[in-house]
Amino acid sequence: PGLLAESLYRGQLDAALVPSIEFLRGVGGYYLDGPALIARPSAGSLLLVSKGPAESLKRVAVCEFCRSPVAVTRIVLAEKFGATPDLCVNKNMRGDWREQYDGVLLTGDRGLDYLAERPDPDVTVINLAELWDELTSLTLVMSLWVYNDKALAGQITKIMVL
Repeated sequence: PGLLAESLYRGQLDAALVPSIEFLRGVGGYYLDGPALIARPSAGSLLLVSKGPAESLKRVAVCEFCRSPVAVTRIVLAEKFGATPDLCVNKNMRGDWREQYDGVLLTGDRGLDYLAERPDPDVTVINLAELWDELTSLTLVMSLWVYNDKALAGQITKIMVL
């Protein structure tokens, strides 16, 4: 979705599924009130795994394409724990994150797989979607369909919702 946001912004696409944070930053003029990618609090698809408590985080590894999850991480850590660690893009998330970072942001299948593998008891696992729900009582929309030309609203709705 991050790459699609750039193409939509440049006018190369009529509509695209983009990170919700990019829509809030001005990519796309309109959004489709319908299908979206959301993070459910109970699922565990948005996790922060750390060597210690959230308050002590200094450096957290994040994926280069996780724009909305990074924004959520910043908000939750600041509001819930008073923490403002450096969120460092790590293009190669293989290997042990503990060698360079205090924590790692796991999204989607990576987060779900981590939970299924029975997490290491020596780490702290923070469900960011759950904390977002506690802080805001709002659905955490990670990506949504957006478009620029208002005249396309009917066509896009017909294609996407039906």
